[in-house]
Parts: sequence; structure tokens; C-alpha cells
Amino acid sequence: MVNQANTLDDQGKYEDAIVLLKQAIGLEPRSAIAYYNLGYAYEKRKHDYLEAKTCYQKAVELNPRYEKAWDQLGCAYKVKAPESAS
Repeated sequence: MVNQANTLDDQGKYEDAIVLLKQAIGLEPRSAIAYYNLGYAYEKRKHDYLEAKTCYQKAVELNPRYEKAWDQLGCAYKVKAPESAS
């Protein structure tokens, strides 16, 4: 499912990818990769860094050695949240 979601994501079908990744997480709630990919899809779709940050945080909770998730988490923290932007 995660691979299918990545394909959809690559095609710009972020909403479909998000739905599929949420289903994958429902089946395997300890998948750091699924959480990472979900965060990345949120980031691409509408630049939703708040949701992305939550997903990346979960990914690093599940796998503290997941370097890509740590990198993206740091990037998400650097971006201003839309509601706090002036």
C-alpha cells in the first residue's frame, strides 16, 4: 500500500495517496515509513506543515534512527504555521 501511495504521490494525486497511507497505518500502526510518507504527502498538498510535523514526529517515535524523518521534522519546524504567519 505504501508503494502504491508513493506512486500516487509522484503523480500529484496527494489526496488519494493520503487516503491510502492512512489505510496502511490502520493495518500497520507501527510503520514509521507510512507515517513519514504521510507527512511528506501532507507537505506537498497545500503545504500542510502542521500535519506533516505530527506524522514525522510519530515516525521518529517509532524508529529513532530514521534519519530522513528527523530531517523532514526539522524542516517542518522551521516553516511558519499558516495561522501564525502575518
